[in-house]
Amino acid sequence: MTECADKDPDRYFRVLHPWSLHVIQMAEDNPALLNLDVISGCCQVPEGRKGEYL
Repeated sequence: MTECADKDPDRYFRVLHPWSLHVIQMAEDNPALLNLDVISGCCQVPEGRKGEYL
């Protein structure tokens, strides 16, 4: 999880979703690796809970 810009970090967070894709079209023996980080929109921490950021 990470903080949302311009939002209260105790109430709002975003989730990082790391993906790894193998690109096989040109090099079958040694495929290239593409790392892609997808970040969710801002989510609100439920009442009574606290976000734990990494």
